[in-house]
Amino acid sequence: MIRIAFIGMLLFAQTIVLAQTSPVELWRSAEYVENINVEGPIIALDKYQNTYMLTTQLDDTPLVGYTLVKYDSLGHALWNQSYPVPSIFGFIYGSFTVDSLGFSYVSLIFNGGWAGDGANAILVKYSPDGEQLWDANYGLNQTGDNYIFYTDLAPSGRLIALGMNLSNTVVADNFLFVSAIDPATGAELWKTKVPGSFGPQNLRVHADRIQILATQYLPGDNDYVIMQLDFNGNILEQYAKPYTGYAIDFNYITQNGDVLLGNRAFGYNAAKLSAEGDTLWTYNFPDVSGSINNWVRAVVEDDSMYAYLTGAAHLPGYNYDADFITTKLSPAGTVIWEKAYRLKEENTPDTGNSLFVGEQYVFAVGGGKDSTGKTLGMINVYDKVKGDEIYTILIEQDYSVSVEKCIVVNDKIYYTATSHNNTPTSTNILTGAFLLPKITSSSHVFLDSNLKVFPNPTVDQLNIDNIDPSVFNYLEVASISGQVMMRSAIKENTVTVDMSAYPAGVYLISMQGKGVVINKKIIKTD
Repeated sequence: MIRIAFIGMLLFAQTIVLAQTSPVELWRSAEYVENINVEGPIIALDKYQNTYMLTTQLDDTPLVGYTLVKYDSLGHALWNQSYPVPSIFGFIYGSFTVDSLGFSYVSLIFNGGWAGDGANAILVKYSPDGEQLWDANYGLNQTGDNYIFYTDLAPSGRLIALGMNLSNTVVADNFLFVSAIDPATGAELWKTKVPGSFGPQNLRVHADRIQILATQYLPGDNDYVIMQLDFNGNILEQYAKPYTGYAIDFNYITQNGDVLLGNRAFGYNAAKLSAEGDTLWTYNFPDVSGSINNWVRAVVEDDSMYAYLTGAAHLPGYNYDADFITTKLSPAGTVIWEKAYRLKEENTPDTGNSLFVGEQYVFAVGGGKDSTGKTLGMINVYDKVKGDEIYTILIEQDYSVSVEKCIVVNDKIYYTATSHNNTPTSTNILTGAFLLPKITSSSHVFLDSNLKVFPNPTVDQLNIDNIDPSVFNYLEVASISGQVMMRSAIKENTVTVDMSAYPAGVYLISMQGKGVVINKKIIKTD
């Protein structure tokens, strides 16, 4: 594990050292926010690796609901756009979608703490150059407040929106809605309304259907609702089941339509539901103290149906609030690995905020307090298979920092973070990028040619010499059909594999590490 602290406002890496062994900060930029309703900033990338950061109003643009900033691949701010609002009472952003070319879609949310009349579902489209192409109002025909919370692009290119209407005066005007919008004009092509008091929770557009997750508020009870629609707005399936003991603000809709739920208030716990709402498994962290600081703030599933959680949990036997926890669960909900990160020993909580799961690493981001009491932003990089902590990147400013989101493309980590000046209305929004170490092709050839694997063919013992443990993390033996026979950590430069119990045949020895995989074909004889 390598730990690096970075300090600064704006850094540009002009050259990258060929022998890079730790993450390098490429750039960092800060936008100042002065707003009591600071919503956690989020980011998106286009195919050119331009970064789009969405946050609440900046200090030079009062009475706006949001500010959208675009940075180029070197971190230069190209433009920022804001949307004006009619009052000071709590307008923030709702949905945020960026397509591969850099066209952006942002909606407004009224977050003043009570239901009003006249907050409309505003959706705005911007060009890659920052020009406002259209803004559309989808809330003109009912009483109460109308919101769009989530948007996603369908395979046809249409924009799918999920929202709700909330009325204190007309019960019939309480409904959930799903709409299809023409991205060229902003015209609403169809809208499906579901009567009732709902809280939209998530939206995923699959190749063949639209899936939504919502909370339905009923007298004396609450349901979670999972709904499937076709691309004409027809409801194909709808399941509603009561939930207890879960706050489903942090959730994830998987590729096959299952749903992961993470608790934000009742413990570091999670559950997986089928598309019909049936509970497939639950995971409960064994916290005997009942710490109120335990929560799951992010849940993700990879292509192999492994689930990943991050948040905060109080470890039994320790006298402090909570640690920054990251967990990998099997498709059946059993723990594969679980890692706790503690920035210092005293009674101050460290917590994870979100996750990104790549092909080789899991990136958990959040914050924790150092020995001086200042909160540092953290990006923890774990080996996806074993859970080994590969890198911990600590991000430091003059004031406290907490990393909110990250996106990883190839060997670059893009992130956004908040930096508070100990007041609720004084915040820097940080956006930046790091470069991970990368094994070059020439290095790969050297590592491959340097390895000595003998004897081959072998009857029983196989020896592997000249392994670099600083590069390679673990070794696998697999049959030619792909069945993994064994997996072990690499801790020394020589490994002996006992193959005496394996049937005669052809096997693959795979050594995997930081940005490199080397395979060797082995013949086992009787």
